[in-house]
Amino acid sequence: AANYSLLTSRLQATLVFAESRFVNGQPQPQQQPEPQQEALQNKQPQQQQQQQQQQQQQQPKPQQQQQQLQQQQQDPQQKQEQRLAAKKAKQDAAAANENNNSNSNNNSNSNNNNNNKNTSNSSSNNNNNNNNKKNSNSNNNNAAAVAVAPRRTVAPSCTEPACVLPAGSPLPRGGFSCLSYNVLLPNSGDGWWIYKYYRDPGDEASWPARQALLRAQLLGAAADAICLQECSEATFAEDFKFLTEAGYDVHLHNKTGRMRPATFWLGERFECVAAQHKDRTLITGLRARQGPDAGSTVFVVNGHLAAGPSADRRLRQAHEALETVAKEAKRLGVDAARTPTVFCGDFNSQGRSAVRELLATGEVGPEFCEGGDRTERGEGGKQVTSKVKRQTLGHFTDAAELAYGERPVPATMLVANIDSKMLKDDGTLTDGMVAAVRAAFNKCCPQGSVMSKVDVESWLMRVNRALGRGSEYRRALQAFERRGEETLEFEDFLGIYREELEEGKFWGVEHDLRVLAGSGLAVPSDGPCQLRFDYIYFTTSTLQLKGVREPLSDEHRQRVFGEPWEVLPNSWHPSDHLPVAAVFDFC
Repeated sequence: AANYSLLTSRLQATLVFAESRFVNGQPQPQQQPEPQQEALQNKQPQQQQQQQQQQQQQQPKPQQQQQQLQQQQQDPQQKQEQRLAAKKAKQDAAAANENNNSNSNNNSNSNNNNNNKNTSNSSSNNNNNNNNKKNSNSNNNNAAAVAVAPRRTVAPSCTEPACVLPAGSPLPRGGFSCLSYNVLLPNSGDGWWIYKYYRDPGDEASWPARQALLRAQLLGAAADAICLQECSEATFAEDFKFLTEAGYDVHLHNKTGRMRPATFWLGERFECVAAQHKDRTLITGLRARQGPDAGSTVFVVNGHLAAGPSADRRLRQAHEALETVAKEAKRLGVDAARTPTVFCGDFNSQGRSAVRELLATGEVGPEFCEGGDRTERGEGGKQVTSKVKRQTLGHFTDAAELAYGERPVPATMLVANIDSKMLKDDGTLTDGMVAAVRAAFNKCCPQGSVMSKVDVESWLMRVNRALGRGSEYRRALQAFERRGEETLEFEDFLGIYREELEEGKFWGVEHDLRVLAGSGLAVPSDGPCQLRFDYIYFTTSTLQLKGVREPLSDEHRQRVFGEPWEVLPNSWHPSDHLPVAAVFDFC
């Protein structure tokens, strides 16, 4: 009873303070207390709490960050009691005086650390306090994070400084957590070529070994929603049976294609209220079943956007997905601008892209040109749309960029550094690449300058481990038809590998060169090629970012960026991508 009375009085004071900040819906400037009043308010216990808060804000250690997140999770019954108490306290709110308002400010700050999201009014008060902090302290982590977001228009937001959780740690319960992961096509039935991704393909490239690693990673994360890319429809049920056995429900993209996105969610915590399958995107609406957020709906867009020089198509795919969310929200009777939405997946692009522009600013016009990242040859300066494309869900923020602030955001792909060694910026073959293919060709036909049918079959068996499969085999048949005989000259052989590179199969060409000539173009000590293709974006007006997870542990990072220079995938990681994860609260 004593705790209930104390909580009621605190909530009453908080509501009075929140209402005093607004007159006729307009924010009013906050009055500063007189020196004598300030001395009375800043009692020693409050000073100690403020010192502790400041210490926690100064880049806390991952373990402390995780404890902070977990401490913010409340008992659902306690939150319900607080909401009832807030309703009762509101009836007497007008009777409080200016001193109570000042005291309530300090009390609500302390209370918010332990009781996140007590009521919608206290959440609003917390946001106002955060905004005041950003104005008074230019070094505030949150302010720094927002400042680095490209062309991000300032919009009403309930974000606050988020923490970075250790790699591999379970995501805290409460609110909504999401993990996105391009798992690299399972090779249980299809995907026979996956061994070519490995530097030294052995048992670790087999599906049982890869599946065991995926099981540990995905179940260990304990995310509310798991968004996977590159799932195989043919073997999907068996490939990820361990997730459905753990209580996850799932939608697999129903469009044709070898590699499809799939979205899993914990059935005991969320029910699916919407599902739409679009061009390389899967849209799922999830409604919370229990706890203080029961009834809240979040939309999850799981995308595996088009790869290569296809900036215009990636924009169309993202725009279509966001429009679909808005339509589904309307069907459910929800205002699109107040619809919590997470857009995650493998964007197959990085840097200043049209997809990022659409999410961050809300529109992309004909004047926008793709940034021309090194992974998109020929896309720099390209117009991606002839008409303005808009989305109505509000401004999205890159979760990792916000959490890391001014620190570099880690790459999500750490692969062999070979692209620039094989192709020039204009897309032509490098001299080193031509020489490496020549060496491989000579190994395949030691008796002369022309590969016989037997030589061709021997070559294909060595690189593909079977006849009749692979794009090299199909292109060899096309060359036979052009030549009118079943032989290949060097220019035919070189042309086959040029086409492989044009399709982005650098990893496959590197494998073939190692097998045929004894070495490829990769130099392990050069370190990995670092790319960031995997993202989690969220609507800042409806979701509050609590934290993201480090994609790679320090131990594994040392093995990638130093001896033995283990790029991905390898014996301890089953994909060329790293998983990304984030935790949110509903605003």
